[in-house]
Amino acid sequence: MGSALPGDSSRPEPFKIAPMHGRARRHLQAATAILHDTVERHFAPGRMTRSAYIQYLTMNRPLASIELALEAAQIRCVLPDWDMRRRRFVLASDLRTMGISPAEARAICISDDLGTLLGWSYVLEGSRLGARVIFKAIASTGDQELIGATRFLRHGVEMALWTTFTAALSRIDNDPSAIECACKAASAAFNIFYDAAKMFQPPLVSHS
Repeated sequence: MGSALPGDSSRPEPFKIAPMHGRARRHLQAATAILHDTVERHFAPGRMTRSAYIQYLTMNRPLASIELALEAAQIRCVLPDWDMRRRRFVLASDLRTMGISPAEARAICISDDLGTLLGWSYVLEGSRLGARVIFKAIASTGDQELIGATRFLRHGVEMALWTTFTAALSRIDNDPSAIECACKAASAAFNIFYDAAKMFQPPLVSHS
């Protein structure tokens, strides 16, 4: 979806474009590779059915808690376009469309240092890439009920949000301590999503 979420809809000055493979990004990819693959296996759809999609949306509920914690830690100082990035409102809308009440966000405490904020954000921003794949799977079903509940999947699709995020991430390319904090934060975020995914056994499936 192309519209901004509730909040200031004015567009901030764009970041300068970051190198495609900055040092911080490489370290984050390496440090979270196993966790990333593990979480991805739980979230990846087989045959996209109503029940499989409800599972997918439900497993994304931790996003609301993480966004609130990031806001409390002043994420807008790091990502001034934050109000266009946050997705908890559209996630809640899609859950309601599918007949599921959004759960109350659990309290998470996030440190306000730059590396930590970028590490948690790295996981949220990266999940957009997977959301595009899920949306294509749903669109191919022709199921209008499912297609009508894809605001979360489509959010920010026409914005260069990943590009501008990697530009912000490049700010810590020459700061090993900040990179280490970012890696720990990203691992913590992946673990929260993994815990949500483990509620569903077996992992997200429907191959029949």
